[in-house]
Amino acid sequence: MSDGGKGSAQRPFDHQKFSDNFEKIFGKKTEYVGKKINELVDEEVMKMARDQDRFKKEKDVQNNT
Repeated sequence: MSDGGKGSAQRPFDHQKFSDNFEKIFGKKTEYVGKKINELVDEEVMKMARDQDRFKKEKDVQNNT
């Protein structure tokens, strides 16, 4: 019985074209991930700054009473 001619050798293809088309379909992962991480870090930093300001205000109120 034959295996349909399937061999171990890959069909030839243009690596650059494959890479370009892959990026067109899925986008550049590193740019997106890096950008998303930076956005998340910025959000967390802003939350921490707001929390710190709120804590200072509460502490000042407690000290003045």
